[in-house]
Amino acid sequence: MIRLKEHYSNVIAPDLSVKLNITNSLELPRIEKIILSSSAEFESGQVRGVIQETNAIKKKSKKLTKAQQNSSSKKQGVSAAMAAWENVPYQVRSALLLISGQRPTENLYKVTRPGLDVRKDQLAAFHTTLRKDSMYFFLDRLISEVFPNISDFKSFQTSLFQKTTSSWLDDGSQLKWYYDSHFDGHGNFHIGIKSFYSFREIDQNPKFTKLNGLHITIVTTAKNDRTGRLLLSGFQLPWSQNKG
Repeated sequence: MIRLKEHYSNVIAPDLSVKLNITNSLELPRIEKIILSSSAEFESGQVRGVIQETNAIKKKSKKLTKAQQNSSSKKQGVSAAMAAWENVPYQVRSALLLISGQRPTENLYKVTRPGLDVRKDQLAAFHTTLRKDSMYFFLDRLISEVFPNISDFKSFQTSLFQKTTSSWLDDGSQLKWYYDSHFDGHGNFHIGIKSFYSFREIDQNPKFTKLNGLHITIVTTAKNDRTGRLLLSGFQLPWSQNKG
């Protein structure tokens, strides 16, 4: 059985039942799914291990014999496969497939924005959704392997504040508690990882040279941020809280 799935059933669920005073196990907050997404565009500063070839070092064309032509055709097949790895969307799709075990789905732009160089039906990003065992397995790797590999990461900084739900009425009658970062007000937790290379299988593969950051959304059934944070605390997500 998956470690975190068993931990939720045996430890987190009974603890939430006591803290939230919920007797029905179906009403307890739980993680519903985890969404992974990454942009299909990339910045040149994120290139890893790419050597640009100049015109001065390009080889001159020579006449080839039949044996050389056969060997060159095989090399062309290999070079064509290597050329596919120079394609940024191909690398992003392959990276998401490798870390999630699922084929990602394409996200296309719905409108045209000439000023932003965006066209309708142009490829924008890739995303994949993890559920059930795959979801718990990825979360376990994220907490135990990925976060410790990020050098400048210590914990998620969150601060609690009150906000009215109405933009035109500010009489204090509809105040709710929100966290100023990572949570969206509905109990869902958002994580942004700057580099795919925090994952071991990506970092050890030299073919991945043009990758963007990764956005992770942990979707829960919690009704608010405080319940969502209480749920994720049971999985030992590292964060610190400063009350504002």
